Amino acid sequence: MYRMKRLLSVLGMALLFSTILLLGSHDKAFSSNKVELKLLGGPINSSGYVLSFALAEIVNKHSDRIHISAMETKGWSADVMGWQLKPKEEAKYIIQGGCSPIHIQQGRQGKKPMQGPFMEPRCLALICHMPSPWITLDPSLKTAADLKGQTIIFGGARSAFAYSMVAILEAWGLPETQYRRVPGGFTQGADGLIDGTVDVAYMGSSAWGPGEYKDWVPNPGAERLYSAKACYVIDPPLWAYEKAKEKTGYPIYALGCKAKKVGKTSLPDFHAMPNDTSWWVHKDLPEDIVKELCTIIYDHIEEFGKYHATGKFMRHEALPAASCSKDWYHPEAIRFYESKGLKFSEEGS
Repeated sequence: MYRMKRLLSVLGMALLFSTILLLGSHDKAFSSNKVELKLLGGPINSSGYVLSFALAEIVNKHSDRIHISAMETKGWSADVMGWQLKPKEEAKYIIQGGCSPIHIQQGRQGKKPMQGPFMEPRCLALICHMPSPWITLDPSLKTAADLKGQTIIFGGARSAFAYSMVAILEAWGLPETQYRRVPGGFTQGADGLIDGTVDVAYMGSSAWGPGEYKDWVPNPGAERLYSAKACYVIDPPLWAYEKAKEKTGYPIYALGCKAKKVGKTSLPDFHAMPNDTSWWVHKDLPEDIVKELCTIIYDHIEEFGKYHATGKFMRHEALPAASCSKDWYHPEAIRFYESKGLKFSEEGS
């Protein structure tokens, strides 16, 4: 009897172990059937970074066939260059998170350190228009001539966005040799103005809505600055943006923002260079995958606001409104947005 019980026990354990192995192999097989996408999220704490990680989490929650792994990276220009160097099959399943059409154009032009023109990225969706006005505490700084000899902080040393802002100032009549540019982001700009170490800084915001002048809200660094100090906007003429666009070939434009009071600061209607933070995919990413990504973003757009303040200003009508021509979007994304009756930027979105 004892031997029989022991034999039954051994057989039972063997059956249990076999079941666990079978279940494990089933899960592994199920996981291997998912399409794995790698998402390059950009620099930590940027809105594009946070909302790209949000995209990964939202897609992984709502999709039975797509899994996204998001990761922090050093910067968007470096991401585009690294994307170009990937083997084709690996590159096809990458999502570039948070960079703007300006960074993509930098890759399309193929200038060093790029390995020739990189034409493969296609827009999946605009996250948000993020205008960045030049801000000062000195109300006498209004023209290009006033800015000569001033210390100005905006963007990274090799940032394509900063390069565009340099081009706007040069078109306005202020070459880079006539002011001191300090690399830095919105937080450093706010700190520099508050402590008096810089004269002018670009500040971040999120904008949305129809009309020439959009509704907008400042990002945390800008709101802290506007609440602490009375600030003034420096507003280059619209022709300076057009001239910079013609010279550089970059999708440079001026976005109008409505007059607004924040803390101690009252800003009039103004224009600013926006960073059109967007998600990008490879032109050869299968159409059914692109359609599902667009569907999840569209159907669950309200979830992004739970992750970052900028996500609260994501709008259905803005998804196809990145500052690039329609053919820069993935063909399946074009079909999806057109099926929803949405317009692209060149169509007057």
